[in-house]
Amino acid sequence: MECCSAELEKVRKRHKWFAPVSDQLIRSAGIRIGQTVLDVATGTGQPALTIAKIIGPNGKVIGVDLSPEMIEAVKEQAASQGLTSTAVF
Repeated sequence: MECCSAELEKVRKRHKWFAPVSDQLIRSAGIRIGQTVLDVATGTGQPALTIAKIIGPNGKVIGVDLSPEMIEAVKEQAASQGLTSTAVF
């Protein structure tokens, strides 16, 4: 299922809104390089995409969500950020 550009733009705006919350969650969880992390109800992909940048190429983030549309939008975000080998949705 392809995600329309309007929906993708909504996802990008949500990322900016969730960033401070995601940053605090990541700090509190003690996420480090090389870890494997599960993001349940990934929604807009935060904090999964941010975590993927932190854990690096030896780590893995697995994001799951009930909404196929959200998963498609997050996959596009991951691809545009070069995170497809680290983040799996």
